[in-house]
Amino acid sequence: QSAMWILLGLSGFLYFAQRRLWTAAGVALSLTTIKPQVIYLILVAAGLWMIRNRNWRFGFGWISPIVLATALVALINPAILYAYLQTMREESPARLATFTLGAWLRLSLGIESEIVQFFPVLLGLAGTLWYIHHYHLQWNWSRQLPRLTMFSLITMPYGWLYDYTVALIAILPSVLTIPKQPSRTFRWAAYGCYIFLNIMPVFSVHQFQYAWIGVVQWIWYEWVSRMTGQRYVQ
Repeated sequence: QSAMWILLGLSGFLYFAQRRLWTAAGVALSLTTIKPQVIYLILVAAGLWMIRNRNWRFGFGWISPIVLATALVALINPAILYAYLQTMREESPARLATFTLGAWLRLSLGIESEIVQFFPVLLGLAGTLWYIHHYHLQWNWSRQLPRLTMFSLITMPYGWLYDYTVALIAILPSVLTIPKQPSRTFRWAAYGCYIFLNIMPVFSVHQFQYAWIGVVQWIWYEWVSRMTGQRYVQ
């Protein structure tokens, strides 16, 4: 699924950002716009970071592939953009009861309007603005991107089970540090909790019951990161 391309884009972005190859980092990040709702907070943070640091090379690398790809598709099929906008207006994915906190809130309150599904998005945006303001003097993408990824998955307006593959950008580095910990109890508990987290969806009847996955993944990540001291992606 396309979530793997998002994961590839985030990995490439971090790889090039660590080497200060900003044009290449922007090109890699453009790959994540395949499904922007999944990592929307990272895109917001990247845009504000670009403006604050006046890193126009990054912006050029980020925007150029999107413009070129859109122009190429429009040349092949001039009606494609109108058809896409029409489809999004008449058959928006936000109308579906997917396994997100917004959809759970909407169905729990018995409200038909899909606008309710975007309430968590507003909280995510507000929290991200505070987060950027608080950490902007010591901003490091290797440290900040994993947490922004988790917040995006928790508050995204709509999504599907395979979208949580993106969480590997935060979870995998933490998993690799567990064997280095001296406490056997902690190692068994960390691995056991993560295995349980991945097995539980098998017993769920409907995807809507997966709304809790993002929150539990985030709690597991914060716990393991605090215990191991691994709060960045190498």
